[in-house]
Amino acid sequence: MKIIIAAAAALSLSISNTFATSQDDSFQKVAHDYVEQYLQANPEQATELGDHRFDGELTDYSAEARAKDL
Repeated sequence: MKIIIAAAAALSLSISNTFATSQDDSFQKVAHDYVEQYLQANPEQATELGDHRFDGELTDYSAEARAKDL
């Protein structure tokens, strides 16, 4: 009986890990995309954080850029 309970527990854990992994992957993609867009829109902040891909660029404070952010 203990073997059956242990096998059922192991099976349920492996199934729940499969679902968690796909959700984790989805969250990681959303988080990565958000950070990338934030750093592109705020190049000074990117430089302060050590990301030098946007060195030499300034944040666009034009009316068009602000409207796009809303």
